[in-house]
Amino acid sequence: MLVQLIGFAAGILLVRRLDQHEYALFTIANTMQGTINVLADIGISIGLVSIGGRVWQDRNRFGELVSTGLKLRRKLGATAVLTVTPLLYLMLVKNGASVFYAAILITAILGGLCVQLSLGVLDVVPRLRSDIRQIQRIDLTGSAVRLAILVGLAFIFLNAGVAAVIGSGTLLLQYLMLRRYARGVIDLRAEENAG
Repeated sequence: MLVQLIGFAAGILLVRRLDQHEYALFTIANTMQGTINVLADIGISIGLVSIGGRVWQDRNRFGELVSTGLKLRRKLGATAVLTVTPLLYLMLVKNGASVFYAAILITAILGGLCVQLSLGVLDVVPRLRSDIRQIQRIDLTGSAVRLAILVGLAFIFLNAGVAAVIGSGTLLLQYLMLRRYARGVIDLRAEENAG
C-alpha cells in the first residue's frame, strides 16, 4: 500500500509540475513503454511461475529456467521495439516534440524497457521463494528514490525527458537489487534450457 501511495504522490507531482504539453509527451512515452513490455511478455511470466513451481528449490535448474525466460523476453522485446518504436516516434512528433526531443524520450524509454524486460523475469525468483520482504524492499526503494529525485528536481528543472530518465534510472536500481538477490539463490550463469 505504501508503494502505491508513493507512486500516487509521484504522479500528482508530475501532473502539477509539468506543463500540459510536457505531460502529454511523458504520458505517450510511458504508455508505449508499458505496451512494449506487455507485448514482450505474452505469457512468459506466467510460464515461469508455472514451471518454476517445480524447480525453484534446484539452484541450477531454476537458473536455467530464468536464463531461458530472459532470452525469450529479449527476443520478443526486440520484435516489439522494432514494431512499436516508429509509432512512438510518430506520436511524439505529431504532438509537438522536436526530432531531437523525441529521440531523447525514446532513448530514455527504451533504456528503461531493457531493464524492465529482465525485471519481469527476475521478479519470479523472490515470488516463488515467497520472499515477500525482499519484494517489498525492492519496490519501496525504487518508488521512494523516484519520488525523492522528482521532488528534488521539481523546483530546479523538470520536463518529460527528465521524468523518463528518472523512471528508467529507478528501474535500473530495482534491477540491480533484484539481480543481487537472485545471484545469491540461483545460478544466473546457467545456460538456457532448449528443451
